[in-house]
Amino acid sequence: MIQHKPFILIGPGDTIQEEITARGWSQQYFAEVINMSSKSVNLLINNKQPITLEMASRLSKVFGQSVQFWLNQDAIYREHLDWQFIPKCRKRRGEKMKEERR
Repeated sequence: MIQHKPFILIGPGDTIQEEITARGWSQQYFAEVINMSSKSVNLLINNKQPITLEMASRLSKVFGQSVQFWLNQDAIYREHLDWQFIPKCRKRRGEKMKEERR
């Protein structure tokens, strides 16, 4: 029997948090370095705000990875979020459809 390991979805915010921690920075200091509000940085770190081209460029300059690295990481993260969300929606719709049939 094949055993599958659980999949842990890691977003760009997780990588940003790792980079900040490795440098000994606070989120507030990072916000100043990247010229963003603390609220926007918090949304970014919690994967609630997508990585735009401009943001990828800023992150690239601060942390050294390529712009494409950040865009790819965000795209993969968001794609997997969609795939995790779709089965739940189908299940909910199926349950609603069954209730409506009664």
